Order: sequence, then structure tokens, then C-alpha cells
Amino acid sequence: MGDSLLEALRRDESYSVVKILAEKASGSTELVSSPGAKELYVRKRIPVEIANRAAWVQLARISDRYLPRVIETYELPDWFVVVCEYVEGYSLAESVDCAGKLDAARAAGILEGVCRAAGVLHGYDIVHRDISPSNVIVAADGAHLIDLGIARVGDTRSRHDTTKLGTWGFAAPEQYGFAQTDARSDVYSIGSLAAYMLTGIRPGEEGFEQAVAGLPTEVRACIDRACSFEPSARCQSAAEFLRAFRAACVGQADPALAGAHIEPAITDRVPDRLEPRKGFLISFAEIADAWAASSIAKRLATAALLFCAAAFCWGLFLGTFKAFVRSGAASGLIGLIFTLSLSWVILETLLMNLKAGPYARASSRFLTLLKRGGIPFAIGFIACFVIALIEKLILAVLAP
Repeated sequence: MGDSLLEALRRDESYSVVKILAEKASGSTELVSSPGAKELYVRKRIPVEIANRAAWVQLARISDRYLPRVIETYELPDWFVVVCEYVEGYSLAESVDCAGKLDAARAAGILEGVCRAAGVLHGYDIVHRDISPSNVIVAADGAHLIDLGIARVGDTRSRHDTTKLGTWGFAAPEQYGFAQTDARSDVYSIGSLAAYMLTGIRPGEEGFEQAVAGLPTEVRACIDRACSFEPSARCQSAAEFLRAFRAACVGQADPALAGAHIEPAITDRVPDRLEPRKGFLISFAEIADAWAASSIAKRLATAALLFCAAAFCWGLFLGTFKAFVRSGAASGLIGLIFTLSLSWVILETLLMNLKAGPYARASSRFLTLLKRGGIPFAIGFIACFVIALIEKLILAVLAP
């Protein structure tokens, strides 16, 4: 056991974090690099209590162009860790947010990749359980289904899922405890995904029902069937839904669907933040990425710490100003340097808490804090000492 844990820790430390992609209840997702490898990988940490090891054993056997390849898995005391192939592209959510709703031909092309990937999973008795816009990557070679963090192997012995996970609006009703999930649960999610692409609005958001009602009758009926509350009323497979969707769209005089294939998403207006920034300063984009990836609890804690730090630094600044007025320029300068040095350390501590910039990529965030915060503070402290020493020497020389 001890040797296997040491080996898992060694493997975990061999990767360097490039960027934190997400942090949520079902685990964290990181973009990582490995020494000697040109490719980037995705490392997902899943809490051991919800990790479905049987599903990952099956996933490691799958090789399909529409699904990320599993590189390795290992287990830490609190985490089940999976390293997967990184699929370069933009999420369907980013593409729709940027370019708006999609036409039927483009939607069918993306559904072709999603349904193919779901069908492969279902062939291994695996239910994805989180088919949503954020988990569909639109690349130059097609649409890929990613993030299998809550995937599970079907279990006919259970009456309902033991964990209630998924993306609101796209997760099937049975994922909230009504029944056991199976391939038809993913069909529900794919139907919701189709509605999202054709309307540009997420299920549950204002205007969604009206937008779906405005779709062609055959298309709306196809989506309504896929999103039926009762699983037996839905299309019974992803392939069946894709055929029905294509037929419904062709029935609406859309000949482009006759041979529709995946088209590259309109991504030239989506900012690329995957490349790590070089240099000492942390960009606002990196801070924004870290903030977006943080949990609500971490955001509230960071905001509270920032308020307290700002009040503390303001008090130090006022004290520095008083020292300048009462004791002269040297004392004021010492106070100013000390205040700036301490403020820098506080700021770096907040950035470490958010895992922003280099703190997301470092193997040891504490050592990174010592380097980025401790060294400037030490330089400031030495500067204060030198100024105080020079002041004493000058006073000694000028003394009568």
C-alpha cells in the first residue's frame, strides 16, 4: 500500500499545471504538461467517494475519435485521478455565446459527433450523465464529447442513482433520484443540447420555452420526445435520436442535412487563454480565469480577505503619512517601503488562494509564495534597514 501510494504521488508530481479549467463538487479539472512530452493533457481529480472505478476501467479500453483517450489513472488518499488526452478546440457553450444560435445543418453536424460518442459509451454500458454545452468541444475535425468525471456503468440492480450530479437543464429527471440512469438519460441530455443549439438559450432560462415553441413542428416534436419525463417514451438510443432529428430537419426543406458533416465552429472571436503567461506579473485574464474556476465559497472567502487586507493596508498608509509629517522624510520613506512590501505579500497570498497564474502551474504553491512574495518583502526590509542606517550616519556626522 505504501509503495503504491508513493508511486501515485510520483506520477502526480510528474505533471505541471498549465491552467485550472474547473473546480466543482464533482472534482477539479486541470490542463497539465509532462516533461519530455509535446502534448498537453487533462488531469481530473475526482473525490474517491463518487469515483466510479468500473467505468474508468471500461473507458481505458475505448479508442474513438470522438472521445478523449485515457492516458492513465491512479489513486491518492482523497482523490481518484484520471489523466486524459487534451482535445484542442472551443466548447459548444463558448461557440454559441460568441456566434449565437446555430442553423439546423450545423446543429446536426455537431450532434453527429455527440451521438456517435454517446453510442460508443453505451456500447460499453457506460452512461455519461453530463452531456452539456461545456462538455462538447468543437474542433476542426468535428465535435468531441469530453469530461467523463461522473460517468458510471449501468446498474440494473439499483432503483435510482446513489449520487445526484449533472448540469441543471441538461440532466435527465432520473439523475435527481427518480429512477436509475441508463443510455436514455443521455438521450434526454442530447435532446436538451439540440434545443440549446437551435435557440441559443439554455433550458430553464427566460425565453427558452417560447423559443422552442417557435421551432418547426417536426423538430420540436423530436426534441420533446427526447426530453420526455418517462424514459420509455424517449428515443431509445442516441443513434435513433440522430436519425429522427435529421429526418425532422429534412422534412422542413433543409437539403443541407442530406450529407451534413461537422463544420468548424466560429471561434475566431473567442479569446485564447490556454497559453501560460511568461514573466513575473500576473495578467488580469489569468486572475479572471482563476476567479471563474473557483467555487462560490472560495470567492466569498477571497472577497472577505481582500476587504480586510485593504483596510489594514490603508491603516498602514495613514500611519506612514503621519510619520512623514512628524519625523521627516526618512521615517516616511521607511514606512512607505514597508507598507508596499507587506501589501505585495498580502496580494500574493490572495492570488495563491485563488490559484491564479503561476500558482495554478506550480507543484508547490507555498514555495511559489515564498519566491514571489518573500523575496520582494526581504528586499523591502533590507531597504528600510539601509535607509535607517544612512539616516543615523548623517545625524552622527551633523551632530555638534
